[in-house]
Amino acid sequence: MSVRIVGIDCATDPKRVGYAFARYHGGRTVVETVDIGSATVAPVDAIASWLREDAGPALLALDAPLGWPAPLGQALPMHQAGQPLRAPAVRLVGTSPDVRV
Repeated sequence: MSVRIVGIDCATDPKRVGYAFARYHGGRTVVETVDIGSATVAPVDAIASWLREDAGPALLALDAPLGWPAPLGQALPMHQAGQPLRAPAVRLVGTSPDVRV
C-alpha cells in the first residue's frame, strides 16, 4: 500500500508556509516536492490539488506547537485582538536562529 504524506511548516503568513509532498511505499519514503506559499498559489490550494491526484490514504503532518514561546506568552495578556503586537513578531514567535539572523 502507498501512503501520501504532506508535511506542513505552519506560519501566520501564507507566503511563509512551507510544505513537502512525499510517498511511503514498500518501506521507503520518497520526497516528491518541497515548496512554500507564494503570492499566486496559496499552500492550501497546492496541497488540495496534490491530494486530489489519487484517492489513496494520506497522512498530514502539521507543525503544531503545544505551547507558546515565552516572549509571546508574556506579550499576550497586554494584547487586544485586531491590534498590532507591540514587538516584532520574530521576537515573539521566532526560534533562536530566526532571532540571530
